[in-house]
Amino acid sequence: MTHITSDLLAELRHQAVNDPQLRAARNAVTQVGVGRAALDYDKLIAVQQATQIKLDTLPVTNQKRSGRCWMFAALNVFRHRAAKELNVENFEFSFIYLQYFDKLERVNLVLHELIEHKDADLDDRVVAHILDDANADGGWWNFFTSLVAKYGAVPAEVMPETHAAGDTREMNRTLATIVRRAALQVRAGADAQQAADAAIADAQRVLAVYLGFPPTEFEWSYRDKDTEFHRLPSTPREFAAKFLPDLDDYVMLGADPREEAQNNQLYVSTPSRNVLEDEGYTYLNIDVTELRAAARRSLEADEPVWFACDVNRNFSFNDGVWDEGLLAIDLLYGIDTSTTKAERLASGDSTPTHGMVLTGFDEDAEGRGRWRVENSWGTKVHGPHRSIDNKEIPGKGYGTATDDWVDNNVFGAIVRKKYLTEAQLKGLKTQPIELPIDDRMI
Repeated sequence: MTHITSDLLAELRHQAVNDPQLRAARNAVTQVGVGRAALDYDKLIAVQQATQIKLDTLPVTNQKRSGRCWMFAALNVFRHRAAKELNVENFEFSFIYLQYFDKLERVNLVLHELIEHKDADLDDRVVAHILDDANADGGWWNFFTSLVAKYGAVPAEVMPETHAAGDTREMNRTLATIVRRAALQVRAGADAQQAADAAIADAQRVLAVYLGFPPTEFEWSYRDKDTEFHRLPSTPREFAAKFLPDLDDYVMLGADPREEAQNNQLYVSTPSRNVLEDEGYTYLNIDVTELRAAARRSLEADEPVWFACDVNRNFSFNDGVWDEGLLAIDLLYGIDTSTTKAERLASGDSTPTHGMVLTGFDEDAEGRGRWRVENSWGTKVHGPHRSIDNKEIPGKGYGTATDDWVDNNVFGAIVRKKYLTEAQLKGLKTQPIELPIDDRMI
């Protein structure tokens, strides 16, 4: 066992002071940050960003300071086609509409699960996991489909974004406090159902303050590209039925690289849901190269693809490029951090962190693919990627990812069943294997 002693610190400092590579790296990083200092210029310019297949037609959306990427990406898959059907210059579904019900349903789900485990200690592994989820924003494709099936969808103008919709910290904290207080009350002897009902009522009040009230019916007025005026009366479920496809026709493909993961096998995580009636997050595990092939078949049929990835590995937000080895971190630091995708997933060094949309594809003469990516972070440099605030980024929020990056950083994608192979369709009939509550794939 190594102890940090004054002699060891002196030796490490001596090595650092006399290392010209370290000094050069420090000079660069302190001035421009690691992301720019480690950027491999040759790799950057080698990624051509125009793609032969290009399905997107609209400006990117902006989830701001919220974890709604899964919802944004899901609705973004379908908004380009809706815009064409409506013949409008731009179109967005309302994200806040589904966000309201996502929050309310999660409160109900967490309360239900806490009541189920009311005899367990608060530091019980399962209870602790449930309590941690009380203020979550993130989600999966099934979170989106469950909400649409129950509540439908509306245009953005019918329920527009509020400040809290794009900055969810305080709202999430308050909702979590409501749920955790109810858990404490039940453990102190309060009637479980009464405590849950009171918590749901409190949560609804908080959501109304932060997000407003979702409509049960509406009349949407818009003018199309030919300047013709339209007035569309509808309910949210009628609107979803008109402008969204049958979501049951889509399949989640997983790409778990770990040795124990079986290909053409269904996996399920029952806790990974946001609606009580949902049966959980289910995916068919396949090799990532087969996932790419299925995604390409979808794009060639003019259908964008929702996907989940470890977004910030080898990514230059300022340039809109994802490529394996794009950031020469080890060269900059003078160390070796190389690991496989399976090793990173197993250790938690790499997990699905973000959902986006594939809207295009291209292949060079050597068969190397490039994918057009629609993100939901707006068009300006901001946040942890900041170099110059409010600088317009290349691609205006659309980016390009290489095959190598997809293979090493994508963990799942959504396609219609008709783009699956016979072996994959057969895999849909397998008995799902239940994943542990803290599995890295979820």
